[in-house]
Amino acid sequence: MPVEGVLNPSNCMEEPMDYYEIRDKMELLSRYSGDYPRLKGILSNLDQAVIDFVPRLHDAWSIREHMAHLADVEVRGFVRYRSSIIDNGLELALGGGDVDRNNGPLRYSSQRVEDSLEIIRLLRKITAEHVSRRGDDEMDGYRIKHPDLGVINLKMILSIYTQHVDKHIEYLLRNITLFNEETKRVLGSMKPKGAARGRKRSAGGA
Repeated sequence: MPVEGVLNPSNCMEEPMDYYEIRDKMELLSRYSGDYPRLKGILSNLDQAVIDFVPRLHDAWSIREHMAHLADVEVRGFVRYRSSIIDNGLELALGGGDVDRNNGPLRYSSQRVEDSLEIIRLLRKITAEHVSRRGDDEMDGYRIKHPDLGVINLKMILSIYTQHVDKHIEYLLRNITLFNEETKRVLGSMKPKGAARGRKRSAGGA
């Protein structure tokens, strides 16, 4: 059945993402901690048909696949954050976040959305609590070397992962909107033709 009360995002394709550093620690912490409640709110009470719906768009993913991808990326972000503290200046290998490459062997299409969401909840909770006890000097002082972005600090690491969720939330809302549109189209095509003819005869008789 159609899902009510969702935004109609303008994005219709998966696109490369540009990231910027959220410099204010409290703003960063608020956005980073708020991603799990936003995801949970969108996913609450969705039918399985919506979760597994794949839009008729090039390279589009289902909500289930988006969430499995986000869980994988969250694990990687958690490790990178802690690695920047344990091994300051560590040089990273490029990350393997390609859902098309990972989907087959990792079975994204069969991973429970609830499990993906729980991974995000727990890792965000641990990291947010750690960040809340760090001073600005520490947030700026610990760094890793990213293969694409160069040397980045803790704030930039967390900025990347919260903005990554922002973009995927657009895709989740897009999928829900397109599912609603497809459902209405199918229901409209099932309207009995006899009912329409009957209305015409009644109008003529009047």
